[in-house]
Amino acid sequence: MVGNLLENAYRLCLGEVRISVPESLAGIELCVEDDGPGVPPDQRARILEPWGAAGSAASGAGIGLAVVKDIIESYNAKLALGDSPMGGAAFRIHFPAV
Repeated sequence: MVGNLLENAYRLCLGEVRISVPESLAGIELCVEDDGPGVPPDQRARILEPWGAAGSAASGAGIGLAVVKDIIESYNAKLALGDSPMGGAAFRIHFPAV
């Protein structure tokens, strides 16, 4: 799961990838960000579906992020895709406190 997010960030970054793991009373958030082109808001839901990234500017088969999403959900966690302050994409995984 983390390997796929890191590989995607590295492949699409311009020069920097950041990983953070802030903790709060609500749980832990794993955030993988990059300074690449980001993901346009109208494509965010699509790339999390099987074959969603196939045929896009990103190389790959298009199933990696769908598998990542399934793994995250199996842990009762949530995946959010947004913009990074670095200029690229930010993938945030929130694991609730137990």
